[in-house]
Amino acid sequence: MKPLGDNETRLFLQAAIEGLTPQQILARDQMLAADTAAAINEIEARFVVGHATLAESIGAQVQANRDRCGGGT
Repeated sequence: MKPLGDNETRLFLQAAIEGLTPQQILARDQMLAADTAAAINEIEARFVVGHATLAESIGAQVQANRDRCGGGT
């Protein structure tokens, strides 16, 4: 019998502590990983949109200042 690796040991210990099977722990870990990835993607998407909106707002303000000051560059 070969020794268990760190992840396998964690899996069996966590399953024993929580009263679940190792397969249930793996399924939950995979679901949490997918949820985390989805949340990260959502945050990144909002950041990109927010950054673009901020850039547009700054550009509009710069143009308004130029117009107000006689159209200088």
